[in-house]
Amino acid sequence: MIRIRPERPADFPDIDELVRESFLKGTPYSDGQAEVALIHEIREKGYYLPEGAFVAERDGEMAGHFMLSRLPLSENAAGNFDPGRVREDILLLAPVAVKFACLYQGIGTEMLSQGVKWAKDRGFRAIVVEGSPDYYHRFGFQSAYDYGILPTDAVQLPRPECLMIQPLYPGALDGIKGFIGYGMYEAV
Repeated sequence: MIRIRPERPADFPDIDELVRESFLKGTPYSDGQAEVALIHEIREKGYYLPEGAFVAERDGEMAGHFMLSRLPLSENAAGNFDPGRVREDILLLAPVAVKFACLYQGIGTEMLSQGVKWAKDRGFRAIVVEGSPDYYHRFGFQSAYDYGILPTDAVQLPRPECLMIQPLYPGALDGIKGFIGYGMYEAV
């Protein structure tokens, strides 16, 4: 059985280790250091939603982690983020990690399903994620480019379709356009 619960400060060292190991062993593109740094940066800045950061447990042990945080949008590709213009209704899903020994056991699916439901239940407009389109399309994510949500110049995507968004209700993104970047947390 998989249990999803909010993260607690006592979990932070174990989360760091889980995320580092997940990316180091489970991906060909990261050693996990950047993802752990992103978690720390999100927690230290004004975009952190403690109630939107979750741990997955299986049989009482930590098996996964994911965060939903506020997402600032820039009006230009250079990524000049105005902290006073942070959208409170669009979330960034990052990072998503499953313990390497627990991969391919439905934990990621359960985490994302519950995360999307959590965001919908609270009236958020949309969730943005960067990752594998083959994986995230299963959960309703679509190309962010189709909605006018683009990466800043500093973001190097493997392919444009790796930046995705999921509107959480019909018309949720009408009239919303902008640029996102991962240095956005520096602005606050």
